[in-house]
Amino acid sequence: MQYCQLGNTDLQVSALSFGTWAIGGSWGNVDDLEFQKGVDAGELRWIANGRGSMAKAALRWVIDHEEVTCAIPGFKTVKQVKENLDAIHMPPFTEAEKERLRQFYWSEVHPHIRGAY
Repeated sequence: MQYCQLGNTDLQVSALSFGTWAIGGSWGNVDDLEFQKGVDAGELRWIANGRGSMAKAALRWVIDHEEVTCAIPGFKTVKQVKENLDAIHMPPFTEAEKERLRQFYWSEVHPHIRGAY
């Protein structure tokens, strides 16, 4: 199994669990994590056009990938469950939209990723 360092801590977590790690709380002291770059969600609001919401669009993005066999979104209410399920009925991303997201990733996100990727 592959392990990754959690931020600037000496904690090692599995690459699989890294994406689901809860920052802080009962997971120990991770106060020294440095988050140097955040993505302005406003730059991506366009993905919701015709898809109801950014949450539905994000789920649609995930389930459109043939490598994905199951999406497990979070929810706290019945309304959120229904909205999550509605994502399957949203239009898939066009090739032009996928390219726009790819360009955003490479210019705005990738340069700020630390460590092996």
